[in-house]
Amino acid sequence: MSASSIPSGTTTRTAALSPEISSTVVSDAANPESTAAPDDQTLLRVGDYVCSTQLDFHLFLQVLYGHFANTEDNLNATTAYITLNIYPAASASSAEGSDATPSQENLPHGNNLLSSLITANNSQYLYTPQLLNNQRADLDEAGSWFTVRQPLLPDYMFYEVNRDNNILSTPDGWPSESVVELARAKRMLAGFGNIDSRMQGYDFSLDESTIFPPGYLQDSLSVEFATNGTIASGCIFNVDDASLSQANSSWATHHISNDSSAADQTTLRTRLAQASNLTDCGISPILNTTLLNASADTNPTPYKSYAMSTIWSWAPDQPQNFGTSDDDDNDDDDQTNGPTNRCAVLNATSTRWQAHSCATSHHVTCRANNANPFDFRIADASAAYDKAENACRGDVQFAVPRTALENSFLAAKWRAYRAERGVEDELLWVDFNDLDIAGCWVIGQNSTCPYQDQQLGQGREIVVPTVAAVVVFVLAILTVFIKCASNRRNTRRRRKRVDDGWDYEGVPS
Repeated sequence: MSASSIPSGTTTRTAALSPEISSTVVSDAANPESTAAPDDQTLLRVGDYVCSTQLDFHLFLQVLYGHFANTEDNLNATTAYITLNIYPAASASSAEGSDATPSQENLPHGNNLLSSLITANNSQYLYTPQLLNNQRADLDEAGSWFTVRQPLLPDYMFYEVNRDNNILSTPDGWPSESVVELARAKRMLAGFGNIDSRMQGYDFSLDESTIFPPGYLQDSLSVEFATNGTIASGCIFNVDDASLSQANSSWATHHISNDSSAADQTTLRTRLAQASNLTDCGISPILNTTLLNASADTNPTPYKSYAMSTIWSWAPDQPQNFGTSDDDDNDDDDQTNGPTNRCAVLNATSTRWQAHSCATSHHVTCRANNANPFDFRIADASAAYDKAENACRGDVQFAVPRTALENSFLAAKWRAYRAERGVEDELLWVDFNDLDIAGCWVIGQNSTCPYQDQQLGQGREIVVPTVAAVVVFVLAILTVFIKCASNRRNTRRRRKRVDDGWDYEGVPS
């Protein structure tokens, strides 16, 4: 929803919808009565909320559906989750809301249940609690995690697996993003956030198979910052105790300052430092304030900087300067020195990754083959990337961090190793490369790009059921052809001559 005229000092969140749905006025919190625009499109500010007579939950779900449908390829598809904070409705004249508890007849029922509204628009993209529980109950059942290709499997280090009557199950596991998106074509999770005590009359049990309960998809942690944006308390990462991190921190979040807008560059730098430090601590930062006193549609630059500050893997402007394929006789790679900038290293100073020549020798990241994903080791021997796997000796293997928390533990391990051994080299090999197809980075020295052989950027449909339908259709055609050919052979084979000279046809089996 675009706001073409917003009163001075008033801020609001905006999102592009459609040209016919636009607003020109946002009323102040002190004066909740709105001022209608010429086309009678209005935004109302009520307390901490901005409301619209045109924008409702149903339209929001339609926008989500459009987003999923327009990003249905391997390059653009991401999983989104929505958090539903439930409060009783209040009139525009009551900026602080109402103390009244909604009557039973005024609460949603039937097709107006939240789960009904969500499934009516996005059921094909929704990953639900019921689906999660079914997959957890039998990991070998069709559609569950162990039935997908090996590269898509979630790492067993992150969840417990039990065996009962030869049935594998897990009480706490989650599928990998690859399983959800690529193997099952799901894009969305919905969960409850804050639920006002006055809304307890709503029957939440009717939504439990579709919407995750409070705290299941988002665990908001209490964090205290120093004035420069560093974290004083609340960080999950503890360099001296990796076992603390084995608790599931996948959904750990913290909201970046919602008390005031970042109206100057100094405050903005503090916000960016907070976001970066939260990321390194294994906590996902959620921006809940306006930057530089302007929304993203007016000034996107600070919001881009904020997004960049939450990237834990690649350093700014990386990866860059990758060469061409090794098999190309006309490539620009130096055949003596090997491929140029086709392999990834961790920089001890920045703690981020950068593309690097695969032929140079560096120490190697190894991970212990135990139940702790944060137990990294540094190989004593230096090697080129193609020999890095051999440098990891014993019960360890060449590895790469997969989460921000893993990256923090590896960076700390590499810094300590350099200090103890007096190593001057800042670069450390991680198991990440684009040797198969330039620009397609994968884990594993001999891994292939998971996308189809086409120009990257064109995308590929990820809807596996569609692909499966095509396969079934082709198999059906082949079956018909084979059956027809078999019948013709049988007909010729069964044509016999009887004593009186008449021919007869054999009966098909």
